[in-house]
Amino acid sequence: MKHFLLIVVVLLMPAFLSGKGQQEFKGRTYAATFMTLNNSFFVALNDSIKEQCEKNGDRLLSYNPDLDQVRQIDQIQDMISLGVDAIFLNPVDWKGIRPALEEATKAGIPVIVIDAAVYDSDLVISTISSDNYGAGKLIGLDLIARRESAKIAILDHPTNKPSIDRLNGFLDVLGGHPEFKVVATSSAFGSIDGAVPKMENILQTHNDISVVFCTNDPTAVGAISALEAANRKKNVLVYAIDGSPAGMAMVRNGKMMGTVAQSPLKMGKLAVEQAERYLDHQTVEKEIIIPVTLINSGNIRQFAFNSWN
Repeated sequence: MKHFLLIVVVLLMPAFLSGKGQQEFKGRTYAATFMTLNNSFFVALNDSIKEQCEKNGDRLLSYNPDLDQVRQIDQIQDMISLGVDAIFLNPVDWKGIRPALEEATKAGIPVIVIDAAVYDSDLVISTISSDNYGAGKLIGLDLIARRESAKIAILDHPTNKPSIDRLNGFLDVLGGHPEFKVVATSSAFGSIDGAVPKMENILQTHNDISVVFCTNDPTAVGAISALEAANRKKNVLVYAIDGSPAGMAMVRNGKMMGTVAQSPLKMGKLAVEQAERYLDHQTVEKEIIIPVTLINSGNIRQFAFNSWN
C-alpha cells in the first residue's frame, strides 16, 4: 500500500468508500498535493482551496508528500484510482513530476498547477502563480537603492520553478552592477532546517557577507538564525519572498530587510474557479500571474501583521 500523509479526514468518510455514500454526495471531489505542508504558505493555500470548494458544495482531499517527489507521484496515482474530478498540484520537482502528469492526462483528469509551474505545461490545463521573476527584481532594485556595493550569499531551491524565476529576476537586476557580487550559493530547498546548516557553512568560508537572498521566508528564518548564532547579523541585509506573518514580523523587528508578498488566498480561489470552469466546459486561462509587492519598513504598516494578505 502506498504511504502518504493525508490531512483531510474526508478520505475515510463512508461517503467516499461506499457506492451508497457516493450517491448521497452530489458535489465534486477534488484532490490537492503540495510540495510540503510544513510551510505556512501552503497551509494557507490549501485552506483557501478547501474553503472555496466547500462554498461550492464540493470537497477536497489534501496530501503532503513532504518534499518527496516519488511520494507525490504515488499520491497522484491514488487520486486517479479514487476517480477525483480534478487535481490541484504544487510540484516537488517541476520536471520530475512528468510521469504523474502523463497518468492524469491518460485518465482524463485535469490538473491545475498552483504556485510552482511544471516543465511540461502542455500536460496541465492551467497554471496559477505569483510574479516570481518580478519578485526577484523588486528585491534587486531595493538592494541597489540601499547599498553602493555588496557581497551576496544566495540560498536557493534549484528544483523549484518559482525559486529559479525569483533568483533570475534578482540576478538580472544586478547584472549591470559589478559592485554587487554573489560570492556564495547553496541550496536550502525552501526550509528552515535546510537553511541553517547551509548558512553556517557559508559563514565559515566567507567573513564579508553583507546581503543574503533567500527564495522564501522559511529559508530567511533559518539564515537569520545562523547569522545570529554566529554573531554576524549586524549590518547584513536579508531578503526573501512570501510575505508570510513570520516574514512580516521579521521585517517589523528589523531582522529582515524585506519580503515580497504573495497571496495564497487569491491563488487558491483562482485555482478552484479555473477547475470549475473546465469541468463546466467553459474557457480556462492557460496561465494566470498574480502581482506581488515588496514589504519593507517603509510600508509594512499598510499590511495585516498576523495573517496572509
